[in-house]
Amino acid sequence: MGDFATNSNIEELASFADDLVAILKDPTDVHNLNQCLEHFKTLQSSCDDDFNSVQSSVEDYEKKIKACREKTEEAKANTVADDEMEILEKELEEEVGKGHLLMEEIR
Repeated sequence: MGDFATNSNIEELASFADDLVAILKDPTDVHNLNQCLEHFKTLQSSCDDDFNSVQSSVEDYEKKIKACREKTEEAKANTVADDEMEILEKELEEEVGKGHLLMEEIR
Protein backbone atom coordinates (compact mmCIF):
# COMPACT_ATOMS: atom_id res chain seq x y z
CA MET A 1 0.00 0.00 0.00
CA GLY A 2 2.90 2.33 0.74
CA ASP A 3 4.32 1.72 -2.75
CA PHE A 4 1.03 2.77 -4.34
CA ALA A 5 1.01 6.07 -2.42
CA THR A 6 4.65 6.73 -3.32
CA ASN A 7 4.04 5.93 -7.00
CA SER A 8 0.96 8.14 -6.99
CA ASN A 9 2.92 11.04 -5.47
CA ILE A 10 5.73 10.59 -8.00
CA GLU A 11 3.22 10.57 -10.86
CA GLU A 12 1.58 13.76 -9.53
CA LEU A 13 4.98 15.42 -9.18
CA ALA A 14 5.97 14.42 -12.72
CA SER A 15 2.66 15.73 -14.06
CA PHE A 16 3.16 19.01 -12.20
CA ALA A 17 6.72 19.31 -13.58
CA ASP A 18 5.46 18.70 -17.13
CA ASP A 19 2.79 21.39 -16.71
CA LEU A 20 5.38 23.82 -15.34
CA VAL A 21 7.74 23.19 -18.27
CA ALA A 22 4.86 23.74 -20.71
CA ILE A 23 4.01 27.05 -19.04
CA LEU A 24 7.60 28.27 -19.05
CA LYS A 25 7.98 27.46 -22.77
CA ASP A 26 5.18 29.86 -23.69
CA PRO A 27 6.45 33.50 -23.59
CA THR A 28 2.94 34.81 -22.97
CA ASP A 29 2.60 32.67 -19.86
CA VAL A 30 6.03 33.78 -18.62
CA HIS A 31 4.99 37.40 -19.18
CA ASN A 32 1.75 36.79 -17.29
CA LEU A 33 3.64 35.17 -14.42
CA ASN A 34 6.03 38.13 -14.25
CA GLN A 35 3.10 40.51 -14.28
CA CYS A 36 1.44 38.57 -11.46
CA LEU A 37 4.69 38.67 -9.52
CA GLU A 38 4.88 42.46 -9.89
CA HIS A 39 1.26 42.81 -8.75
CA PHE A 40 2.05 40.55 -5.81
CA LYS A 41 5.04 42.71 -4.83
CA THR A 42 2.93 45.87 -5.06
CA LEU A 43 0.16 44.30 -3.00
CA GLN A 44 2.65 43.03 -0.41
CA SER A 45 4.21 46.50 -0.12
CA SER A 46 0.78 48.05 0.32
CA CYS A 47 -0.14 45.47 2.96
CA ASP A 48 3.13 46.12 4.79
CA ASP A 49 2.40 49.86 4.80
CA ASP A 50 -1.12 49.26 6.09
CA PHE A 51 0.18 46.89 8.76
CA ASN A 52 2.77 49.42 9.93
CA SER A 53 0.14 52.15 10.04
CA VAL A 54 -2.27 49.99 12.03
CA GLN A 55 0.51 48.87 14.37
CA SER A 56 1.47 52.50 14.99
CA SER A 57 -2.17 53.37 15.69
CA VAL A 58 -2.49 50.46 18.12
CA GLU A 59 0.64 51.60 19.97
CA ASP A 60 -0.75 55.16 20.16
CA TYR A 61 -4.06 53.88 21.53
CA GLU A 62 -2.26 51.69 24.06
CA LYS A 63 -0.38 54.78 25.29
CA LYS A 64 -3.65 56.72 25.53
CA ILE A 65 -5.32 53.87 27.41
CA LYS A 66 -2.40 53.72 29.83
CA ALA A 67 -2.62 57.49 30.40
CA CYS A 68 -6.39 57.19 31.02
CA ARG A 69 -5.84 54.38 33.51
CA GLU A 70 -3.27 56.47 35.35
CA LYS A 71 -5.66 59.43 35.45
CA THR A 72 -8.44 57.13 36.68
CA GLU A 73 -6.24 55.77 39.46
CA GLU A 74 -5.24 59.31 40.42
CA ALA A 75 -8.89 60.38 40.47
CA LYS A 76 -9.76 57.37 42.64
CA ALA A 77 -6.96 58.28 45.03
CA ASN A 78 -8.25 61.86 45.22
CA THR A 79 -11.80 60.62 45.75
CA VAL A 80 -10.65 58.60 48.73
CA ALA A 81 -8.91 61.70 50.02
CA ASP A 82 -12.12 63.72 49.51
CA ASP A 83 -14.13 61.13 51.44
CA GLU A 84 -11.61 61.25 54.27
CA MET A 85 -11.79 65.05 54.22
CA GLU A 86 -15.57 64.95 54.60
CA ILE A 87 -15.26 62.60 57.59
CA LEU A 88 -12.68 64.89 59.20
CA GLU A 89 -14.89 67.95 58.59
CA LYS A 90 -17.83 66.21 60.27
CA GLU A 91 -15.65 65.28 63.24
CA LEU A 92 -14.44 68.89 63.47
CA GLU A 93 -18.02 70.19 63.37
CA GLU A 94 -18.95 67.78 66.16
CA GLU A 95 -16.00 68.91 68.28
CA VAL A 96 -16.83 72.58 67.65
CA GLY A 97 -20.44 71.86 68.62
CA LYS A 98 -19.25 70.20 71.84
CA GLY A 99 -17.03 73.22 72.48
CA HIS A 100 -20.00 75.58 72.11
CA LEU A 101 -22.06 73.44 74.49
CA LEU A 102 -19.27 73.53 77.07
CA MET A 103 -18.95 77.30 76.71
CA GLU A 104 -22.69 77.70 77.29
CA GLU A 105 -22.54 75.48 80.36
CA ILE A 106 -19.68 77.55 81.75
CA ARG A 107 -21.66 80.77 81.37
